[in-house]
Amino acid sequence: MSFQKRGLLGFVAAGVVTGFLACGPVTEPVPPGVKADGPLQKAAEQGLDGAVDVWEVYYIQGSKVGYGHTTERKVQEDGQLFLESTAFNYLALKRFGQKITQTLRLETIELPTGDLVRFRSELSQGPVPVVTEGQLVGNRLIITTTTAGKAVESELPWQGSSQGFFATEQSLRKNPMQPGEVRQLQVLIPIFNQTVKVTLKAADYESTEVLGQHQELLRIESSADLSGVAPMKTVNWTNREGLTLKSFVPSIGQTSYRVSKTVALTPDHAETTFDLGDFSIVRIEGEFPLPHDTQEVVYRVRLRDEDPSRIFSTCLSQSIESIDDRTARIVVKAVGPESPKSLESDHATRTSPEDLQPNSLIQSDDARVVEMAFSIRPQNQDPWHVACRLEKLVRDKMQAQDFSQAFATAAEVAESLQGDCTEHAVLLAALCRAREIPARVAMGLVYYPQGRGFAYHMWNEVWMEDRWVPLDATLGRGGIGAAHLKLGDSNLHGAEAYAAFLPVFHVLGRLSIEIEQMR
Repeated sequence: MSFQKRGLLGFVAAGVVTGFLACGPVTEPVPPGVKADGPLQKAAEQGLDGAVDVWEVYYIQGSKVGYGHTTERKVQEDGQLFLESTAFNYLALKRFGQKITQTLRLETIELPTGDLVRFRSELSQGPVPVVTEGQLVGNRLIITTTTAGKAVESELPWQGSSQGFFATEQSLRKNPMQPGEVRQLQVLIPIFNQTVKVTLKAADYESTEVLGQHQELLRIESSADLSGVAPMKTVNWTNREGLTLKSFVPSIGQTSYRVSKTVALTPDHAETTFDLGDFSIVRIEGEFPLPHDTQEVVYRVRLRDEDPSRIFSTCLSQSIESIDDRTARIVVKAVGPESPKSLESDHATRTSPEDLQPNSLIQSDDARVVEMAFSIRPQNQDPWHVACRLEKLVRDKMQAQDFSQAFATAAEVAESLQGDCTEHAVLLAALCRAREIPARVAMGLVYYPQGRGFAYHMWNEVWMEDRWVPLDATLGRGGIGAAHLKLGDSNLHGAEAYAAFLPVFHVLGRLSIEIEQMR
């Protein structure tokens, strides 16, 4: 039921993206017992013509989970000189005992001055990849996102100071930082398709362990100001040439090392102990009987180093009271279309055209989706009654709960009828939209009895006259109780659809939950 597949973006991919913010090509650290590709490799990594060809390896809590390959070279198009940068990242993890994989391909074409011309990203974590292409036109970045044949176009305002995916490592390589220096860049973040301010603060040189060897490296703390959440932080260690040998994402314990191709591609034969599903569960003390029958639950939530009231959503079903700068009391109520509305001016009570339109992830105009949506013809055509019938339809039709599959779109789910909570949610959203009922997905946590705690989860909200009302197709109960804690919501429209999952990444490994009372 937990949502770690698109959460793979909020969790691992966000960590890899963080690495792009502050990692640069480096010389080759080789662990003892592994044969290197050759002597120092510096000529291959940064050749005489300025070409770059480097590899890195990713670990989470001591388990090898993937590798990356980055290249940079000068190319000519129609007689004009450009800089082409590419990256390929592969991740393989266990999730509740089953293997999940994700690949991410990136490409940018820039002028020699560093000005972005165009980009392309391809994220594969389901049957069909999500391809995003961007072209700079004047002061606008025109972005097209395509999945399963559905293309959606959007645009992003572009400032002259903004730079592409690889701007941070290019900056460090061209102009190595010095102890005490602070540097700021405006960088385009892949997948989330936002330009963000990246702040680099250099501390001092320190003895740093790099795959069994100790080196004197400059510690640089990186902070990326992503929209809607607290800054994403990374620690990086560079040598005196400005080349990053090691990066660390504290919130999830992800470490990246720059290595040789041999080291990066050598399989880790040791049994992987890290399990993404188990890691993400927020366990509680005591019992939580019949969680989905509850009408009201009062939670005390604590978030390491931050006020949870800034992260969790305030909406019709959920109110938040800040207790101190790290603790909040959250009251969750079971609500329906008839529930008193107390948040007249809150943004969460509004709808938009995108909540009803098809997009590249919620293809409500797909033939199979439309056929399924109209396979039920209840006598009662009240929108809430129809939405509840569709919720039960999804619950009954879905055949398997497959934790090994990555995130699929609504059109793919309508064909396969397999998946877990993310697949249930996108399919129900598409079915509701096909029946002219505005719908979106909600992200947060739900009580997970098998883990005796809360797991990250995706469900739905449908628009009923003047309010958003929750449904959960993994349950099919015609609404939900008070066992869901909401972090955010999204209609999954446009190039920034994935940014909606950032609050999930933000609280992973930093959250504790206590139940104070329930009824």
